[in-house]
Amino acid sequence: MSRAGSALDRRRFLALTASLGAAAVAPGCLGTPASARGFSTSELRDLDGVAMAERVRAGDLAPRTLVAHARDAIEALDPALNAVVTKFYDHAFALAERVDRSRPFAGVPYLIKDLSEYAGFRTTFGSRMNANHVSTRTTPIVEAAVDAGLVPLGKTNTPESGQLPTTEPLAYGATRNPWNPAYSAGGSSGGSGAAVAAGMVPLASSSDGGGSIRIPACNCGVFGLKASRGRNIGSNAAPLWFSVKGVISRSVRDTARFLQSTERTDAAAPLPPVGFVAGPGTRRLKIGLIEAGVGRLAPTDEVRDAVLQAAALCRSLGHDVRETDFPESVHAMGDAMMNATAQQIAAMADGVEARLGRAVDEREFEPWTLQILAHARKIDAPTRAASIAHLERLTRDTHALFDRFDLLLMPVLATRAVKIGHLSPKAEFGFEEMLRRNQNYVAYTTVFNISGDPAMSVPLSWTEDGIPIGSQFAARTGDEATLLAMAYEIEQARPWRDRHPPTSIWRG
Repeated sequence: MSRAGSALDRRRFLALTASLGAAAVAPGCLGTPASARGFSTSELRDLDGVAMAERVRAGDLAPRTLVAHARDAIEALDPALNAVVTKFYDHAFALAERVDRSRPFAGVPYLIKDLSEYAGFRTTFGSRMNANHVSTRTTPIVEAAVDAGLVPLGKTNTPESGQLPTTEPLAYGATRNPWNPAYSAGGSSGGSGAAVAAGMVPLASSSDGGGSIRIPACNCGVFGLKASRGRNIGSNAAPLWFSVKGVISRSVRDTARFLQSTERTDAAAPLPPVGFVAGPGTRRLKIGLIEAGVGRLAPTDEVRDAVLQAAALCRSLGHDVRETDFPESVHAMGDAMMNATAQQIAAMADGVEARLGRAVDEREFEPWTLQILAHARKIDAPTRAASIAHLERLTRDTHALFDRFDLLLMPVLATRAVKIGHLSPKAEFGFEEMLRRNQNYVAYTTVFNISGDPAMSVPLSWTEDGIPIGSQFAARTGDEATLLAMAYEIEQARPWRDRHPPTSIWRG
């Protein structure tokens, strides 16, 4: 869409929502929501999810008003961003009518990443093959989110099977960065990152198997925490299980409240509960500063400057920041993670082939997925075993870093957000070049998926031309509390809530 078209949509959005403070929204939305007592449009836009729920509990805002506000934002902004691939507004309004107002996120609008299932609605997993797949189950963490009062309005765009750090599925098109549409919003939670940054919803479902929460948070200038392996309801605590689920949000406390609402607290939980982390801590921390990425890859100058600025901020707050490095096993990781995870694609393809009675091809999967599949089928048992052994050694070595440091600080990515097409799933330049481009971009996040440690992207820097660059902090397994306390401290010292992208509800 042209910039003129985007501006027109934003004007339409402002017009549609101008009446919120006067107790109504545009006609034709399943009735008229209850009033937003004393709230102007701008005040409503600036509320995070926790604040929205507080106003609902106080009787100042009706859940239907919040749903209508989110719906209008999606309709106005999504043509420019392509963040939302499935919409179910009628369901959201119906759910808002019966939401339990005592819940922590009572009536708060929410979007679900299209790798998570929601019973009765389409889940595509970013693939043409699943264009008509309707879920019969709900992913446990999504069920917990709805139980916490969140109201889903739709599903967000994701690359096929979450395989790329950009969101450009051939089935549904690229999600564009609200700071500059020429750039990627990141992946694989790119639709969620763009939707939150643009203000469609205050928080959105995400998952992270190699950086897929932190990368979109970095690219879109919002906050993203990857929890410890085994932390959340329905998560897998098995060693070398890489993916965890969570949210991307604009405020630290929304993520902290979501973590409390979705963490395991049963007797068999592998980690002690975190509970709700409400604000900054008082303990001054030892922080290890890492500049070089996997394989000793150097970040670009603007990324290096951003992480050094983050280190200077931490020092100004009284923390002890010292230079360190990844262990040698991290630098020597090479293709070990690819070799260990490619089997998941092979297993998925085997199931599809058994159902079809033929080999899969581009009728089912994108070229990049097929290239990974071809690679997976060349990996012999000794190579696979050696890769797993290397990742186990890497995990032990990474855990040992936290014997010397409370937190680690480093970039999220080696470069700013890449432009649309740089990592296209068409992979027209071949498997090896595509792999090289991935590894030269995602050089800091995957290590913590392997080790299972929690890590977060905090929006601290912007390039001269306005592209966000996040800084990544990591902690030992189970210590999300220290990460969140640090995030609160940074949020207070260098607030990002007033920085909004050109394509957003804040820009007229």
